[in-house]
Amino acid sequence: MHRLSDMENNLHANGADADQVLRELSADRAKLSERMRAPRWFAPAFGTIAALYAAMPSIPNDGGRDFVFVGAVVASIALCATYYRATGVKASGLGARGWFLGVGGLLGILVCLSVSFGLAAAGLHWWIALSALAAFAWAAIIATLMSSGMQQRVRDVR
Repeated sequence: MHRLSDMENNLHANGADADQVLRELSADRAKLSERMRAPRWFAPAFGTIAALYAAMPSIPNDGGRDFVFVGAVVASIALCATYYRATGVKASGLGARGWFLGVGGLLGILVCLSVSFGLAAAGLHWWIALSALAAFAWAAIIATLMSSGMQQRVRDVR
């Protein structure tokens, strides 16, 4: 048998009771958003994956590049699964802003990869490290923005 709460049964509830319930809901959202905080290693881990991917042209093309590509994909999926276990947030809960940031992050990393291929073709292999560093920074910033955006979404629900 389903029992209604006191608020649902009390048709003559006053405004103070409703205000108290809304304050409690707001406090619960704030606590939940704090629990959703990404671990400190999350953004640097994504940055490291992006840097290794952007540095791929410096690896000989005898299967090593394929290994790096597959490793980057598997590591990214594992990192998302670990993030879910740590925070309880799935990638499907990103919202439009999160997906926009994700696409922008991927495009930025692909630009860094293209620059790395150009540098490798020009024989400037040591300069690929700068492209990898840019990919690291870009991915870490995007990961931080995405996780803080999800926190803000939960905290500011109306």
